[in-house]
Amino acid sequence: MSAETTVAVIAAVIAVFSMGAAIAQANQSRRQTNLQQRTLEDAAQPYIWVDIRPDERNASFFHLILKNEGPTVAQNVHVTIDPPLPTNWGRGEPIGPRHQDFSSIPPGRHMVWNLGLTHEIVNADTVKEFAITISADGPHGPVVPYTYKLDLDQYKYNTMFVPGTLSAITKSIDNLTKAIKK
Repeated sequence: MSAETTVAVIAAVIAVFSMGAAIAQANQSRRQTNLQQRTLEDAAQPYIWVDIRPDERNASFFHLILKNEGPTVAQNVHVTIDPPLPTNWGRGEPIGPRHQDFSSIPPGRHMVWNLGLTHEIVNADTVKEFAITISADGPHGPVVPYTYKLDLDQYKYNTMFVPGTLSAITKSIDNLTKAIKK
C-alpha cells in the first residue's frame, strides 16, 4: 500500500470517528434542549394544592384550603376527596366546597372552608383518613394529577400555638409608649 493510500485510510477512519462524536454531541444537545424546554413549561404550570389543617390564628378550627401557588391560571380543576368529608362535622349540613370542579383558579387564589372545631373532628367517631386527588390544566397542557393521603389522627396530640404572646403584646405596648413620649 502506498503512503498516500495509508494516509487516506487513516484520514477516513478519523473522519468516521469524528462524525460519530459529532452525532453523539448533537444527540446530547438535543436531550439538553428538550430538558430545558420541559423545565420552562413545568415552571409555567399552575401549582394547586388542597389540605385540611388547623387555622393558623385560632387552632380551634379545622379548615379545608385550596390554593394555586403557581404562576399561571389553573383551568378545569378537579378535586376529589375519598371518602367524602363526613357531614356530621358540619352539624348535619354539607361542609367544604359545594362542588369539586372549578373552571379556573388564578395565581394566588386562596379559598378556605371551615370544617368545624378541631377537637370535635379529631375526637369524632368518623373516618379521618382521606385520599385527596387534584387534577388541572395549565397553559402547557394537563398538570400531572397528584394523589396524597391525609390522616387527621396525626393532630390528636398535636399542640397548636396561636402566634403572639402576652409578653410580646406587653413589649409592643412598652415600645409604643416610649415612642409616644419622644
